[in-house]
Amino acid sequence: VVDVEVSGTQSQIEAMDLSRIRLFIDINRLTEGLHTLPLELTSPYPLLEINPVVDELEVEIK
Repeated sequence: VVDVEVSGTQSQIEAMDLSRIRLFIDINRLTEGLHTLPLELTSPYPLLEINPVVDELEVEIK
């Protein structure tokens, strides 16, 4: 479960398509059994500040 906190003006937030925000996880770091994983969020709204808070992560590697 990844909670994404977004800050910006009300009009910016209302115009956002949150489905376009993608989350990338370094799979190599997953195999090291780390509790803290490096996360990179990309957004089509570069002026907005995005802060990911990760509580629980389920990953299926095929």
